[in-house]
Amino acid sequence: MARDKGRNNNDQKEPQANERVHSSWEQSEDKTCYRVYGSWMAENNQDQVSILNQKLSEFAHPCPTLWDRI
Repeated sequence: MARDKGRNNNDQKEPQANERVHSSWEQSEDKTCYRVYGSWMAENNQDQVSILNQKLSEFAHPCPTLWDRI
């Protein structure tokens, strides 16, 4: 069998592993950022939640809630 020059058999496996690491890193980074920032700025926590809710409502589709059906 001929092998491609300069090609490693593991080349196809590395991106998948890197994608998993990157995805889990993003999730943990978000949680860590909120936890650390929230502990530093506890007095501004509600303000930040309000700002996030306002920004998210600009592009996120609202989901129906139980209260919408009553």
